[in-house]
Amino acid sequence: MNIEEEFYVEIIILWDELTNILAEPISLDSKNNYLIRKSTDLAISLNHFTEKKNIRNLLKQSYNQVTDMINDVCDMKKHGELRNKKRENKLESISIFEVNENEQFSFHRNSILVNHTSFGQHDLIEVMQKYIFNIITELKLNILWEPVINTAEADFKTTATLYKENSFNANQNSVRLLFIKLNERKEFIPFEPKNINFHILERK
Repeated sequence: MNIEEEFYVEIIILWDELTNILAEPISLDSKNNYLIRKSTDLAISLNHFTEKKNIRNLLKQSYNQVTDMINDVCDMKKHGELRNKKRENKLESISIFEVNENEQFSFHRNSILVNHTSFGQHDLIEVMQKYIFNIITELKLNILWEPVINTAEADFKTTATLYKENSFNANQNSVRLLFIKLNERKEFIPFEPKNINFHILERK
């Protein structure tokens, strides 16, 4: 298997699968769930790949913040806490719903957030997408990849609904929600609905 095939199988397919699952309206415990673990596993795979190909320092020189964030996520998973508190970070999931003019709700996607002491809050899937492109550029890989961070098809209802999937949570203790709305420039911005009807239902 050449380096392009190796990278595609070990990294890109996993990223694509992860963004597909995140577009499903699954109820996720905000602090501890299967997709947080899968996202961390992918970050670790990225880190190992750069170590194996001996390009970590080159990536750090050209793409400092993204490289540091991925490395810090991996070390935080490995050690639980870090001596350099500026590197510490926590992962959490958040379920995003779009709100229309009638204040109806449509599930948009789930997101895995990295809350980093130095770099602030970022979508980990977006950070890893950038890191993947950085690696492709640095190694001059012959890979044509057009990533899409998938979102659910719009389906507005009076209730914001997620579905319980026991295989994704050990325990469902908390759920974080974010509501967004399109502005005049057709950009999504955070929005606070006056009334929120929210349900977690069993899959039929």
